[in-house]
Amino acid sequence: MNERVCRDRAYDADIILLQETWLCNATSFRLNDALKDYTVYHTSSVEDKFVTGVYTGRPFGGTAVLVHKKLCSHSCRVVTDNSRLTAVRCQLKADNDIIIGSVYMPFNDNSRQNHDDFLSVVGVMQGVIDKHYSCSFIFGGDFNTSKLTLNSTQGLLSNVCDKNSLLWLDPGHSSIDYTYHNGSLGSYSLIDYFLCSPKLLDSTVCNHWTMVRTCLTIWQLCVILCAME
Repeated sequence: MNERVCRDRAYDADIILLQETWLCNATSFRLNDALKDYTVYHTSSVEDKFVTGVYTGRPFGGTAVLVHKKLCSHSCRVVTDNSRLTAVRCQLKADNDIIIGSVYMPFNDNSRQNHDDFLSVVGVMQGVIDKHYSCSFIFGGDFNTSKLTLNSTQGLLSNVCDKNSLLWLDPGHSSIDYTYHNGSLGSYSLIDYFLCSPKLLDSTVCNHWTMVRTCLTIWQLCVILCAME
């Protein structure tokens, strides 16, 4: 994690959603050190990987929701019991609570295990919605599936959107239209999104997100921005 980039890309945001933090419980303080104006709600997957003995590849994941301290007295963690979804409940206006979740779906390798893992996270999302049915919802992050690709994981996500009337937001017209690329293969894909309750969106204000891309020497950070009013 590059702390300078985190600070530079905060853009005075009220809420920041992070995926693939690769931090354990003992090192998650780095988020607090990098972004001192935010209260950090972090869920680590590192400890579980240590137990299973998986140390290779990109196994560590981790998700976080960062809430600006001006809102922290109106925010609390929502228990998910799943490291792929960290959620916070915010009361921004009277009688208008919002659940905001940071999602990191498993990489799609077309295996049965991937389908089962994806289904498990979708089930957790549905459980949060069912338990907090009076709230509005924003789920954002790396869904590792494309809205335009018809496959089993896209179908699972589309179903949860249809069932709960969530809007799957599109990138703005002036935005970069991909969030992942493999230079050696010449592959580009859009796999990071926001899912939102319709009542949160004014079609004249926001029905899309915008992405900016920061390229570093050894790694790449993608930032997607969604403005709500």
